Amino acid sequence: RPSSAVKSMAEREAVELKTYRIIYNAIDDIEKAMTGMLAPEYKEVVLGHIEVRDTFKVPNVGVIAGGYVKEGKVVRNAQAKLRL
Repeated sequence: RPSSAVKSMAEREAVELKTYRIIYNAIDDIEKAMTGMLAPEYKEVVLGHIEVRDTFKVPNVGVIAGGYVKEGKVVRNAQAKLRL
């Protein structure tokens, strides 16, 4: 098990620590990481919340939503998640 000093250093350097009880699991993870088979972990960062007031159809572009920023900020070309 890593000591608390090692854990704090890993957090500071943004290094992931993994501990295993079975050596075969560690070997499998290392092999997968070396071949690029481990799926990346994505972290969702919320920039803000918007209330859509109206939608507009623009020829040759598509549908554009006009809205009101409830909190945070809106950044151009950022990805969005819609909730109903």
